Amino acid sequence: MLAGLGLVLYRGGRTSPILPSVIDRNAELETRRIEGDGENIADCATESFDFLFAADCLASSAEPYYALTNWLRVIRPNGHLAVQTPPPDMDALIGQIAHLAVPLDSEPGRAVRILRKRSSPITPTDSEQSEQAQLLEEFTQQALNERGRHPDIAHLNDILSSGACSGTLVDLSRLYMLCG
Repeated sequence: MLAGLGLVLYRGGRTSPILPSVIDRNAELETRRIEGDGENIADCATESFDFLFAADCLASSAEPYYALTNWLRVIRPNGHLAVQTPPPDMDALIGQIAHLAVPLDSEPGRAVRILRKRSSPITPTDSEQSEQAQLLEEFTQQALNERGRHPDIAHLNDILSSGACSGTLVDLSRLYMLCG
């Protein structure tokens, strides 16, 4: 159940969204009709909401990764992001933001997908033995193994190994996903 102070985003054309039963009826809500892609909520303070509910916003977003990371920015640590009518590639998007949030369900195709924001982002400075660092390493290796499917970034590993730029596991994963 999503409770506390919540931000509800919905796409234009409606007077207000129909809220799912996962939102506590006593929750304090700020409701916003978004324009354009709906990614930009720059006027919201960082970590100012307990949860964010996006009603039919992500599926039509031109930059869904940016939207998700921006929405997670305004949620407090261990808060929740609920996405109604997620896009077909929602599982791939969840993989891209795994360093920021974890899914609370594993059923693709659900009408509402809920993620929990991590208490702190996973970074390569975590212990090499930590579960988070291992997950990041596996995710990055998977990205490198599949780079042949994307000829425009097939030389990514060569660029990073040349020293022309410095890259961490997080940077490499993000760069791969942005280019892919």
